[in-house]
Parts: sequence; C-alpha cells; structure tokens
Amino acid sequence: MKHQFITIVSYRFNRIFANLLLLGAILAVSGCGSVSVMMTVTRPAEVNLKSYNRVAIGGIEGEGAQDLTDMLTSALFSTGRFEVLDRAHVQAIQREHQLNMSGIVDEQTAVELGKYVGASVLLFGRVQETRFKQDSILAPKLQVEGKDYQLHTLRGTQFVRVNLQLVDMETGRILAIQNLQGKSSDTRFAVNEWPQSVDPTPLIVNCHSQMVSEFMRGIAPYKINLRAIFLKDDALTELEFAIANLKIGEWDQALGAFREMTLSRNIVELEVRGKANYNFGLALMFHGDYEESLEQLRFALKTDPGKSLYQDAIRQCKFEKEKADKLKDQL
Repeated sequence: MKHQFITIVSYRFNRIFANLLLLGAILAVSGCGSVSVMMTVTRPAEVNLKSYNRVAIGGIEGEGAQDLTDMLTSALFSTGRFEVLDRAHVQAIQREHQLNMSGIVDEQTAVELGKYVGASVLLFGRVQETRFKQDSILAPKLQVEGKDYQLHTLRGTQFVRVNLQLVDMETGRILAIQNLQGKSSDTRFAVNEWPQSVDPTPLIVNCHSQMVSEFMRGIAPYKINLRAIFLKDDALTELEFAIANLKIGEWDQALGAFREMTLSRNIVELEVRGKANYNFGLALMFHGDYEESLEQLRFALKTDPGKSLYQDAIRQCKFEKEKADKLKDQL
C-alpha cells in the first residue's frame, strides 16, 4: 500500500503571514490617529481529522516518553473532539481479541488492531533526543568598599526532539508526520560562589508542553489573538462607542455603529469616508462577514488607491476567508 505522507506544516507560517500584514498596518498608521483592539480568531488544524472520533495511543518510546504520552493524552481529551484510548486500553483490546502483538503498536500493526477499534487514528512516536547542557559564566571582580564581589552564573538549557505520527487504523495510511523540537532554559546567580545547579526536570516539562501545543495545533482547531488597527478621526464620532462594544463582544451594537459612520451625511471628506469604510470592513472581517468586508475595504481603497493600509487589509481579509473556509470543513 502506498502511504500518503502529509507533513504537518507548523502554524508558525500562518501566524507569521498574519503578523506581517499587521506589521504593515501598524507602520502605515504610525504618525496618525489609530486605536488597536486585540481580536481572537480560530485557526484550522493542518490535518482534517473530522471523520475520526477516536485516537488510540499506540505508544511513544525514548527518554521521558511516559510523561510526554500523559501530556498528549490529556491534551487530546481536553479538545472534546476525540474519545481517547490510552495505552492501557489499547493493550486491553489486544488481550481481549488475542492479538499477538509485541512491543509498541505502530503503522505495521495498526490495521489489525483497527478492526476492533473502528474509525480511529493511531498516535505513536519516538523521543529522538533529550539533551541538557549547563554553561558557567564568571564575571569580572568588582571591588566595593575594599571588598571583592564576583557574580557566578549557571545557565542550563534543555533540548528535546520528538517524532510523532498519526495513522488511519482502518487503511494503514499515514495521515501526518510531525518532527517537534522543544527548548527551555533557566539561569541561576550567586555572588562569590557557584549557585546550585540548574534542575533539568522542569525544563523537560516545558519542552514537552511546547511540543504538545504545536502538535495539537496540527490536528485540532486553535485560537490566536490578532491586533486590529482602527483609524480615528474627529468626524468619526461613533468610533469610541463601536470599539467599546467590540471589546465586550456586543457585535450587533458595534457593527451597527460602524455601518452608521459609513452612511453619515456629515462626513464629506473623501479621506474620512475611506477611514469609515476601512473600519467597518475590518470589523466585518473579524466577525466573519468576508464578502461585505471586502466590499467595504475596496470602497476605502478607492478613496486612496496608494494607501498600503487598505491594500494590506484586503489581503488579510482574503487570507482570513481562506482559513475560515478550511475551518468549516473541520467543524
């Protein structure tokens, strides 16, 4: 059987792309009046597991594997999207059906086990590296009131690398392969003596937490915060009211105020009307009304075709719509 390898592309690309657009917006409005609001958006997972209602933990090998397995099991359960079969349950199914499988369940044995588990995904992997290093730094001596003082520093850094795979237990098809890296550091200081050595244990936990978070973003929708930049103007008298309602989640009130500013007969200057259209379009985008958002943003761009802020907003709206469409397929 030819396996279909789908490497999970980290959420970092989506985050970087959105942040670049927002950075352009921030630079574009520097020097003029604006107000920013943090908005929460939901991003789709890289792999669509909507058709799978169970995840079976086949096992993870290597140093610290049990702690990592426990953390992954908890994270999977907390999504509310999956029934999680931990390693003990998988072994119980093997015994119940007298399946002669030794060692860790992997893609080779997934199909046989899948006959008794149903539409499930098998998670397994290996801790490839767990490495700790500690650097010592001795500062030059300082003399204060005739007494020498010398700062002693120990900096410990923990590295962990893990490979995790997801396999369809009915077909044996590999759904995803993800190579994860975690890094965590701690620094300790003392004067005129060396401090106690850095304990790597909490650093390993931090590394595991980083990798589990990244892995979960690959298989389940997740939330991020983005900064929305709204333009101010004395003629936009309802802006403060609209922003206040955005912050408390009163979308109907907020969108009504933004819309009213675009229709106001008191706004005659083309520049101000462009700001009103832009603000309304931005709010619509974060509300998920992408077609109307693009319409308003294009109105804004007509008032000032060279304004990079409006151009970036249109690009971001298209990007958000693409992610929202992908998200619909996963919910």
